[in-house]
Amino acid sequence: MYLYTIAVEKDFAKMPRRHNTPAHTPFQFASNCQSKRRFGTEKQAESAAEHQELIQHNLELSTYRCELCGGWHLTRRPVKD
Repeated sequence: MYLYTIAVEKDFAKMPRRHNTPAHTPFQFASNCQSKRRFGTEKQAESAAEHQELIQHNLELSTYRCELCGGWHLTRRPVKD
């Protein structure tokens, strides 16, 4: 019995693994940032907001840092600090 089980254990070592699942990648909402303008710095985003506010007088824009892409975006809603 022992010789048979030892031979079987050696055969298992040569067998490929069944469960080769790929590494987990967290889900990201990529579509949220694709339609928005992205700015590299807060200063660039604020400059663009000021420019748009000069063109449209009734428009109030603020900037926020995006958690998904790491860039800066503009919004019409007031940003809560």
